[in-house]
Amino acid sequence: MKLCPNNHENPKNAVYCNTCGEKILEKEKTKLCPNNHENPANAVYCNTCGVKIEQKTTTITDNPKDNSTSADNSKIFRHNFVSSYNRKIYSVGDIFILIGKCVALSIPFFILVGISYELFGSDDLFVALIVIYSVLYLATTGYFVIFPAIKSVKTYRQKADFAEKGKFSGRIIRITKNGKLGLFDLRLKKVALETEYDNIELLDRSLLKEDSILLQSGNKYGVYSIRKKQIIIPVEYDNVSKAQYGTIEACKDGIISQFDTYGNKIK
Repeated sequence: MKLCPNNHENPKNAVYCNTCGEKILEKEKTKLCPNNHENPANAVYCNTCGVKIEQKTTTITDNPKDNSTSADNSKIFRHNFVSSYNRKIYSVGDIFILIGKCVALSIPFFILVGISYELFGSDDLFVALIVIYSVLYLATTGYFVIFPAIKSVKTYRQKADFAEKGKFSGRIIRITKNGKLGLFDLRLKKVALETEYDNIELLDRSLLKEDSILLQSGNKYGVYSIRKKQIIIPVEYDNVSKAQYGTIEACKDGIISQFDTYGNKIK
């Protein structure tokens, strides 16, 4: 029997809970090195003894709450991703914000209209000024509000075939293009990381507060920071994993380096 997050019993092959509908979490997979030391599932070298771990094919679970996602796994796409045209990046709240910006920009123009009326009354010059103010307002609103909103949607759809249904980490979602993964910032409405990675997952959900994201390109790994909006550990290491006290360990050619969550090398 399988237990869902709410402790309801389900058949062994269940993916969703038959009682509450919640996804059933799979146990975290680990690897053993030749000396039987336990390591993360993506480890290439042992974090304890540094011995290279024999690579085995990893089975990716059909679970949207699993931290890892493969761009080529159709089951994950079916449950976790939707077409970029069906993923609304502007919510109702975002639309109200856009309307608020348009209203805010209109205030100076109303003030100018009031001053012009006091100076010129309702003669032809006042009417001409109203036309000029209107054109200026439309041009300003279009350039600073409407055009950026349209551009962000267009860019997002050009960069993504599919997008994650929910949120991956805070305001960040994963997007895919031609079988590669990237990141999109829902708050800034722009692509945070280009779609050129084979795998993107949270390095650690609790210890690093979902800020550090593990990137994989081929057999190389690195780390992207949401806080710094950039890659803080280059994608050139054989293995990257969390370590004690909020630090990150990266192994390259059997040499283990340690970084803090800002990407500064500790040792």
